[in-house]
Amino acid sequence: MNIFDSVRSALSQYTGFKGRACRSEFWWWQLFSFMVLVSAAQFDTMFLNVVNLFASTPQSSEGPFQMIWLIGTAVPSLSLCVRRLHDIDRRGWWVFIVLVPVFGFLYLLYQCTKQGSRSFNRFGDNPLGNRRPASHAREFMPQFG
Repeated sequence: MNIFDSVRSALSQYTGFKGRACRSEFWWWQLFSFMVLVSAAQFDTMFLNVVNLFASTPQSSEGPFQMIWLIGTAVPSLSLCVRRLHDIDRRGWWVFIVLVPVFGFLYLLYQCTKQGSRSFNRFGDNPLGNRRPASHAREFMPQFG
């Protein structure tokens, strides 16, 4: 899956909390979202610099373009994260672990980097089908009990 397919999938399934999302879909969306957020920050900086020329008090650093993007993509990002958790056979409720300071974010980040289930799990079929290559590390590791 490339970045365009990932963005199309994330936006077309923005309220779809069922099913599974592969790692590439999740991480391409994260990259795209980050790039747009950085661009929005640049627009906000230009906009706020013009506003601050005429204002008696400086404005905050969060601008309208960033807020529009963050609010507009909150649901698609959340649903994609839930579907990513489904791919590793975790319930979507695990997304709320981010409410635990520091540890929660790091744990969710770790979970999102894990390889998904190779076959059908309780949340649906493998989003990659049978195209997933076998892990080379497992071929060379000794098998114990």
